[in-house]
Amino acid sequence: MNLVAGKYSTLKTKAACAQALINACSNLITATVGMNYSPRITAVVCLPDMFTSEVCLYRSEDYYQGFITENRSENGASTLIKKRSLAVEWGLILPANVQEIGITLEYYGSEDRDEWFTGERWYYGQVT
Repeated sequence: MNLVAGKYSTLKTKAACAQALINACSNLITATVGMNYSPRITAVVCLPDMFTSEVCLYRSEDYYQGFITENRSENGASTLIKKRSLAVEWGLILPANVQEIGITLEYYGSEDRDEWFTGERWYYGQVT
């Protein structure tokens, strides 16, 4: 956890971990080409808590869309990031079969302010 989220983490290490997730996602996409059924495959880089980043296989399109659709409620909001690219900012290399979408997240639905959250999710892979 300290490698990507602790006070000793560096941008170089974070970028290397993000690149490894993107590469794994690309390899899974390539491995499933031509299959009768394959899930939507993405890598998700979570900021500021990068330790929660992961490779995701979505079997339900509706479930996936729930993560990347802009939304606002009394408990929070999600908004597409349109004028930035984490790949550009961190020098990540996106294989030909990988696209990028960024989402900002705000959660303030709890009375306990310690549970409030603001962050970003950067989705790579089969995102469009």
